[in-house]
Amino acid sequence: MIKRAPEDPRGYSNRAAAFIKLLEFPSAIDDCDKAIKKDPKFVRAYLRKAQAYFGMRDYSKCLDACTEATEADETKANTREIEQQQQKALSAMYSARENETEEQTKERIQRDPEILSIMQDPVMQSILQQAQTDPAALQEHMKNPAIRSNIQKLIASGVIRVGR
Repeated sequence: MIKRAPEDPRGYSNRAAAFIKLLEFPSAIDDCDKAIKKDPKFVRAYLRKAQAYFGMRDYSKCLDACTEATEADETKANTREIEQQQQKALSAMYSARENETEEQTKERIQRDPEILSIMQDPVMQSILQQAQTDPAALQEHMKNPAIRSNIQKLIASGVIRVGR
């Protein structure tokens, strides 16, 4: 299909699905990027990209791809599938860090440039300070997809602790 219709993103997306089944995740991500370049609103490519990152155990990038899928999904037709992928990634992140000590968590956070950049963002700092005094305010901030993504990453990394 790629040779017959090189401008159609479905061919690249379908080939990415085949690469995922073959555990060729970097090739799948390349094809997803090509499909997204052809049609930035093609949600299936974002979902396949998220699946590839999940397969690589790069849960943070998986969540990023899900956030991009949410932004591209104007009709909200794929909301359930996007949320399922996000939950899978978050669950995997939690279980991978379940038995860490406080020291191990701090060391891992210091080595993660993405978490450090979120922590140093002035907007995120003010949101986190506000959340300490008014936890209900966090729910309001979660309506913004970018803020929601950052907060989910902080929760998954262990910076924000919930339910303990």
